[in-house]
Amino acid sequence: MRIERNGSVWCGRVIELSGVTPRFDGEQVLDAINGTSDELRVVCEKPGDLHAHVGRLRPGMTLRRSAALAAAARSRGWSAPQDEEYEKIQGRIEELSIPDTDTAAARKRLAETTDEIERQRERVARLQGKVKALREHPERQTSEPYRALERAMQKLSELETEHAAAEQTLERARERQRQRHDRHDERLALEDRAANLARAARKHLCDRLHGEFTRTIESLPGPDDDPVTVALTITRLGEIRAPVVLECDRFDNAQTAADWLNAPVVSL
Repeated sequence: MRIERNGSVWCGRVIELSGVTPRFDGEQVLDAINGTSDELRVVCEKPGDLHAHVGRLRPGMTLRRSAALAAAARSRGWSAPQDEEYEKIQGRIEELSIPDTDTAAARKRLAETTDEIERQRERVARLQGKVKALREHPERQTSEPYRALERAMQKLSELETEHAAAEQTLERARERQRQRHDRHDERLALEDRAANLARAARKHLCDRLHGEFTRTIESLPGPDDDPVTVALTITRLGEIRAPVVLECDRFDNAQTAADWLNAPVVSL
């Protein structure tokens, strides 16, 4: 990996930054590893799902143990019996995903064209009256009222076409709303089933790793129920390529930590 800050550069699989001033902020380093920092640049492997749980190891950290342990199992290429059904259900949920439709714009345009058509019809009627009067008095004959009537009728035809299109747009929007409502219950049931499958898959993976987890955590100093101890153990059990930000004193040095974790380390 490669870390860059204010013209200074650090390179290697293991980088010790605890003595550097100004001090590095662990959250900022983690953001840089994830590619979301504007002040620090870290060139490294792309973080995976496991890294989201154990990317920053520090006192007081929170850890969703079962989710992290399952992520460690999956980082090793393991799968669960529930995976195939879960993927099928997720695909069906995606098929049922109809975006919420706002009919306000369609209703507004329909109302506008209705008003415009009414005004244009009144204009056409007035012009038709003028043309009729001219026909009754040939001595006053002129071509302009005829041309004005022709233009007005053309405009009315265009407005009526636009009005019909606005009606169709509104009907399609309302149909999407009806479909979304009809599919809502099915989607909720599928989402509930998917959540149950995800929990069952996590349990399967955790059970499969349980023995190895127990043996590994017993070899690490610190209370077994401490989040840092658990997170360190899970990091070792998984396969992690993006650097881990280490802010705890469980190892003699950063190299020892990297060797035990089998992962790149940035020690703060």
